[in-house]
Amino acid sequence: MIDPVLQERLKKVKHIVLVLSGKGGVGKSSVSTLLALALSTRGNKVRCLFPGHATDACCMAGRSS
Repeated sequence: MIDPVLQERLKKVKHIVLVLSGKGGVGKSSVSTLLALALSTRGNKVRCLFPGHATDACCMAGRSS
């Protein structure tokens, strides 16, 4: 069962973009971060999620948090 608060928030999501690969070290984090930055400069609201990964996307984006 999905949390009702989460379910309500997901109703506002228009698009989900997944960047994945079966191999490590191919630049998934870099591509994800650069794609998010490009979309945000066009006025889109973006969020990145790196589950179970030590990548610091904020650092990659040159932001503090």
